[in-house]
Amino acid sequence: MSSTESCVRCGSSIQQGRQFFSDINGNSVCANCHESQKRPCAGCRNPILPAVRVTRSFEGREYHTDCFRCGACLGTMKQPVRGSDGKLLCESCGVKCNRCNRHLLNGKFMEFGDDQRYHMQCFTCHRCNNQLGEDVYLVNDQPACLNCAQS
Repeated sequence: MSSTESCVRCGSSIQQGRQFFSDINGNSVCANCHESQKRPCAGCRNPILPAVRVTRSFEGREYHTDCFRCGACLGTMKQPVRGSDGKLLCESCGVKCNRCNRHLLNGKFMEFGDDQRYHMQCFTCHRCNNQLGEDVYLVNDQPACLNCAQS
């Protein structure tokens, strides 16, 4: 580096003896621009440096490949789902609807009893399939409407 060189990003002078960095193309970059190039990993919050090209993304957030793991079993994920607590989960660990057995996403579901969860559209009487509202009854450990519970 010559006695005075310019940062390729902002054009500021990088003087000899000052800390400077190289970008992925080998160009000189000042310390401020180097810091601004770092992106935080959504998993560990440590920076994802520009030279790190192997990353994963989900819902617009980037992760180091090693940080892109299930929040329950710590296994690798191909198609993550967001659990009701906000953690990323693999398909086998994600909470599923008791009616359709698909994952419950974004925390929009009905809870019934201690361990039964349903998509809003799946929360129906197990006998007549009518949509359930506030009056829900337990028949054979399944949600039921008043008419079906009385019959």
